[in-house]
Amino acid sequence: MITQFQRLIHRHGRWIFLILLGVIIISFLLWNDNGMGSSRELAKSDTPTVYGKHVSARELETEKKIYRLNLQLMAGRTIDTTAAANRLLEQKSLEQMAMVEKAHRLGVVVSDAELEQEARNMISEMRRAYFKDAKSDQDAFSEFVSTVLEPRALTWPDFEASLRDSLTIRKLIQLLSSTVKITPQQLDQFSTEQLEMRTAFLVRFDLTDYMGQVKPAPEDLVRFYEMNTNTFMVSEQVRVAYVQFPPQDKNITVGDEEIKSMYEDNKAAFMKPDGTVKALKDVSDTLRQEIHRQKALEQAGQEAMDFTVKITPKPGETVPAFDVLAKQKGLIVKQTDFFNSTEVKPGIPREFTTKAFDLTSENPVSDPIPSPEGVYVLSLLEKKPPYLPPFDKVKDSVKASYEAKKALQITREAGEKARQEAISLLASGKKFDQVSSELKLRPRAMKPFNALEKSSGEPYESMAHRAALKVPAGGLSDLVPDTTGAFFVFVQSVEMPKGDEIAKFKPQAEQFLAQVNSRPLFDDFHRMVVKEALPASYAEAAVRDQN
Repeated sequence: MITQFQRLIHRHGRWIFLILLGVIIISFLLWNDNGMGSSRELAKSDTPTVYGKHVSARELETEKKIYRLNLQLMAGRTIDTTAAANRLLEQKSLEQMAMVEKAHRLGVVVSDAELEQEARNMISEMRRAYFKDAKSDQDAFSEFVSTVLEPRALTWPDFEASLRDSLTIRKLIQLLSSTVKITPQQLDQFSTEQLEMRTAFLVRFDLTDYMGQVKPAPEDLVRFYEMNTNTFMVSEQVRVAYVQFPPQDKNITVGDEEIKSMYEDNKAAFMKPDGTVKALKDVSDTLRQEIHRQKALEQAGQEAMDFTVKITPKPGETVPAFDVLAKQKGLIVKQTDFFNSTEVKPGIPREFTTKAFDLTSENPVSDPIPSPEGVYVLSLLEKKPPYLPPFDKVKDSVKASYEAKKALQITREAGEKARQEAISLLASGKKFDQVSSELKLRPRAMKPFNALEKSSGEPYESMAHRAALKVPAGGLSDLVPDTTGAFFVFVQSVEMPKGDEIAKFKPQAEQFLAQVNSRPLFDDFHRMVVKEALPASYAEAAVRDQN
């Protein structure tokens, strides 16, 4: 489900405007343009603190998980799990914690009512946009928890706390942006640009139409193989043994106070369509089952931790082998085939795929790995380093890659040639349908849209919208490359918005412009906060990132 969830979010890339206005704010302003690709080293001589207060390992790890999840949902793709990425996550998580603490010191407060409304809005929006099969907001909430949070060892209270922090930073941004002045001319121009409606045609060029033109000679394939060795490398593979500790039901009791506490912490999940909250008595059975499930997983986790401690090497001591201890505990040891870090294979739980690659001969046993089905512990059996197969072994793959790459090049050259010819014909006074006929183009009419229009999910629609927004009526966009070819857009007409539409939109537009224009002020404020709140090495890293 998370893959579908991410894909849908990726389709709605233009929601960045709505996100800024308040659907669910992710404090992206703290994330510099270098993104997760940064490999800057952080000095580890300083202990993580925020305004002199020590940050516990658990607190920091939870913050990193939430930050990674937010970035992943925003990006619509998996975020790297490299050591450099992990260091950068730690850096950015501490910066965010510092900004939240500074906001509190300035008197910025988020009330429980504001938090409840934010959670309610988020759940409703998720149900409408992402979990469309959910019959209620409660179902959407449950699906989000089970398919998004739990696989990452996160809970709803963890995520709710991040919502409160996001609201706090949103209020801080609004406080800073309130000092920025927007001229009436800026406001009118921006509002008009966002609301003007376009009708347009998309003209695509697909590489499948040009594959027949590619006829590589043997020497072309050998040269291509030698120049693109990374393409044909077989990545590192690993094979592990593992045991599973299923949820334990022994001696679990759930008290009424625990149920009441969970109810109070998760009221937003029990909203009815009329906005009222279901009574505690109506959801107590559901909460009891959830608390029972969590405690059962906690017991499994404790048993898994005891198991790992007993087989962790200690100086001067002999520890039992993985399979020997498992047998003593009555556990079934299973083994995987070789797999790489991106493969999804039957019988290999996704929760421990990446963890398996952290194992080494010096540290062959993993920490407990939680999942909805229980808790896993892994033991390294064997690793295969990456290697380059000989040309003869991958000749078919080389040929397919060469043909696809060459066809893509020919496709884009043909698209640009057609675009230039279309520009000339339009300039001569011909209509677009005449141009299309003469050049044998296959235009596809797009639904009318403006800058705020949400994507319907049609292929390349979001990219086409962005290209068309830069083009006046009667004009052609640049050629836009995509994964299987390229396209350009012809904008047939641009309809100006009505005065009442502009007037209704202006408050949102003013808030957005104020936030955008306050970015330099926010950057300066951010530098000041991390310098006074974080240890030297973290503060210096933050300044390097901004520069």
